[in-house]
Amino acid sequence: MSSWCPPLFDEAPQRYTKRLFLYASDEIAELLRRKYNISGYVTHDYEYMAHMAWLIGATSSAQALIREIAGVKSAWGKGDEQKTLSLIKVCTPHMISVWFGSIDREPALAGDARRARCESSASSMLGIVNKFLFTKAPEASAMTAQDVKNAMSMDTQWNSENDSGGPPLAYASLLLSKALEACGQRCIEWGRVVFPVESMQQLLDRNALVDPRLIEDPQRLLAVVNCVEQGVRAVKHYYQMNMEGKVQPPKKP
Repeated sequence: MSSWCPPLFDEAPQRYTKRLFLYASDEIAELLRRKYNISGYVTHDYEYMAHMAWLIGATSSAQALIREIAGVKSAWGKGDEQKTLSLIKVCTPHMISVWFGSIDREPALAGDARRARCESSASSMLGIVNKFLFTKAPEASAMTAQDVKNAMSMDTQWNSENDSGGPPLAYASLLLSKALEACGQRCIEWGRVVFPVESMQQLLDRNALVDPRLIEDPQRLLAVVNCVEQGVRAVKHYYQMNMEGKVQPPKKP
């Protein structure tokens, strides 16, 4: 992947981090504009606007994780384009999960219909990000297929814990693991994880954790949830300001 956002001389780390995410968002948004043939600044294209909402939310959550979670900040280091895109990719599926059934309720989706929409949306959005991470189309396509499977596993986990009413600590630990891995720090043996994870003890019992300290601090996991919610609030704001009552999803033939 070519470097499209090199650090400037004597640039403060926080400023460079913001600039990395700004550049990444602009590049992804431009590909979305091409995909949906958006030529002007005003559009009522539902699919394009939904993708933009997810991008805004994912970018917000990713920056919050770097800013507020010490482990992610340490793994991030000085940051680079690959870590930026990888963190956006980690946070995107959650924005899609809450979009269908929680934010955009027209039309209301449930069960297999909701899952199918989540899956196709994840494939579309993550496929766009992977075009920047992989120079060869077959590699990007193969990674996108795996990313979609991972996204749907996390969707299953989120729905399971969200329905229970308690704080989604297992979900937070899995998301934190993915964020750290996006920055180059391996945390979990994913082949030993069975979704939905019923408790964090299950991760220990299956020897899934490379570093058990990942789940030792419930307050850190709650902070991860807060970081994700910052992104969700950004998605809701975009939807309420630009789409609610104005833009409808395309009708299926």
